[in-house]
Amino acid sequence: MKCVIGGDNYGQAVVKLLSSPPKTDKTMKERIRALVEDAAPLANVDADFLFAELDSLGVTAILMTLASEYGIELEASDATPRNFKNLDSIVAMVEKKLREKQ
Repeated sequence: MKCVIGGDNYGQAVVKLLSSPPKTDKTMKERIRALVEDAAPLANVDADFLFAELDSLGVTAILMTLASEYGIELEASDATPRNFKNLDSIVAMVEKKLREKQ
């Protein structure tokens, strides 16, 4: 899934989820990197503190994209500096949610 954030003719924010097939030849970390880069293209995914690179729409887009891609439930309470510190912490959050789902 790819999340695109834009606006409508009335100045309202619009979030669209575009379907894209999952890449089976990538590791989870590589796939999550691609999803984060698509959801928040202006953020430096390699930053020492990724959370500081994101605004609220970027965090929301990432949460929605990951939830859709992995079939997990992510809530606003998951949008913490600890979970979004770097790419590894985002991967750890997804892995934890996948374990809880089972």
